[in-house]
Amino acid sequence: MIDEQSASRTGRRERLQEEQYDFPYHYIPVLRGNDYSQTQYYPWGHRYLGRLQIVFEILDGLPFRSLVDVGCGDGRFLRDVDRRYSGRTLLGIDLSARAIAWARGMNPNLAFEERDITAAPLEGEHDVVTLLDVIEHVPPASLPALLAAAAVALRPDGHLIITVPSTRMPLDAKHYQHFDRHTLDALLAGTFSDRRYIPFDGKRLLPWLLWAAMGGSGRHYVVTSRLVSNLLMRCYRRWSLHDTQESRCQRLACVARRACA
Repeated sequence: MIDEQSASRTGRRERLQEEQYDFPYHYIPVLRGNDYSQTQYYPWGHRYLGRLQIVFEILDGLPFRSLVDVGCGDGRFLRDVDRRYSGRTLLGIDLSARAIAWARGMNPNLAFEERDITAAPLEGEHDVVTLLDVIEHVPPASLPALLAAAAVALRPDGHLIITVPSTRMPLDAKHYQHFDRHTLDALLAGTFSDRRYIPFDGKRLLPWLLWAAMGGSGRHYVVTSRLVSNLLMRCYRRWSLHDTQESRCQRLACVARRACA
């Protein structure tokens, strides 16, 4: 009896220890010279979560059994898909070996591959392929090959979901270009039909002022109050995430169906 109790306690400790590695917390505190920090701050986190919400709203209207996330990075999106839609076959793909290592470490129950689908086409017919904030990082001359490879990975009538920064956002050093519905139409025409566009992430004055006033840039201080953070997130989701005026929107989503040959 004592041995069974001891084994049970040991198993419980092992599970608790494993749960500690859900996030690499040892990497958070840093000391650079005399500059000490015990926080990591992502000032655009609310906008990232807003993008996920938009994609989930699209997926809710697409009955699917399988999904491939191309350019999956550290696997966060695929983790949330797995939690939200149980029983689906999911695969994350990225060119970066480091990204795939993180994705596998953070999500050991999910499948990830280091792969260039333009050089090694993906086998199988999948219901959905996602390219979320990916194609702006791809040289324009390489985009047709990437989109053709995404089409090959889809079953007939399967769906492609893309999110991109819109031309309303300033171009930065990380991106080759930004997009509007006309440039996306030119890229997708012939391969993908029934294209539908969803502008989101409107740059409206009131939410922007709230975030700026409360340290939204992260340069001075970080909001730690749950009450205030929740209020700010509600303001963003209510007034900025779904915006009726495309001219204000900093992001653009597109869902399109693979054209039948």
